[in-house]
Amino acid sequence: MSKASNFIDKEGYYFPDAGSGPIGLRQYLDLSIGYFCRICCDISFVALQQAQRNLNGNGLFICCDITNTPIKDDICDAVISQHVIYHIPKKQQKGQLKNYTGSQNPAAK
Repeated sequence: MSKASNFIDKEGYYFPDAGSGPIGLRQYLDLSIGYFCRICCDISFVALQQAQRNLNGNGLFICCDITNTPIKDDICDAVISQHVIYHIPKKQQKGQLKNYTGSQNPAAK
């Protein structure tokens, strides 16, 4: 079980994953089991293709820069970004976190 699972609701509708990569680890795949749709956002098309295979095509796969994700505000029940935020210049990190978490439904965990 991933430590992240302690901070994420077990079920919901949308579950965006910024910088998802290929989602190669079982415990990382399991984070979105109770969600209708995992939204994988990554700058690597190849990583998204692998994520699509690992999730058996069950999700949305968006090739984009995580500083500009095309996700509406207040629609997601959880958001995650593991091992990615440090790739954003330090002065921009706080603002980008606010932008990304803005897609989370205020009633979510």
